[in-house]
Amino acid sequence: MPKALLKQAAQHSARQPQREIVSKSKVTRRVTPDFRDCVGEIRRLWGDTLDRNLEVAQIITQFQGTVSKAKFDDYGLPFGYSWFRRLLKIGRHGPINDETNRGSLPDARRTLHQISLLSDKQFKAAKAEGFIHRDVTATEVEQWRKRKAGRPDQIFKYTITERRPSFTDPGEKTPEPDEDRFNELTAAYREALWKIGYRFKGQKLPS
Repeated sequence: MPKALLKQAAQHSARQPQREIVSKSKVTRRVTPDFRDCVGEIRRLWGDTLDRNLEVAQIITQFQGTVSKAKFDDYGLPFGYSWFRRLLKIGRHGPINDETNRGSLPDARRTLHQISLLSDKQFKAAKAEGFIHRDVTATEVEQWRKRKAGRPDQIFKYTITERRPSFTDPGEKTPEPDEDRFNELTAAYREALWKIGYRFKGQKLPS
């Protein structure tokens, strides 16, 4: 092959990978969305209906980790940063965004946020028990969640103490506390108090 043709072929092969890289860079190039570009759409959709709340939540999920609390008020949205975080949780909750559950979900965003605090397993159980429906309130979901967690009031605390060894018998071993049994009895006690409407906030439990 003549030297001129060899040189031309070499130049062609040297240029070809570069063109492929440029082509790939054009194909794979991504444009990062700007939250400001979505502010108008969020304002337009803002309203306490199921469809609107879910649409806003889906828009917000695109900006997880990119919107700071310090600059949030500059966007002029009809809600604060705390609700931005709550809507983000709603938008990421699997059962809420499952189309098969759409007919059982309420409109109110406050109730949707309480539902978003349920795990997938808890959501399934609550729906099976009839607690997830169109007219459920945030308070009802919150109470159901706390009952299932065995803590109708977060202020109720307890500790398990070991029995001290007897000084009259140096060889006596300190028995291990039966924590499972204690938790079982405590949960039953709480449930009974909850059913009769007893509330204990900062006060001692009745003996």
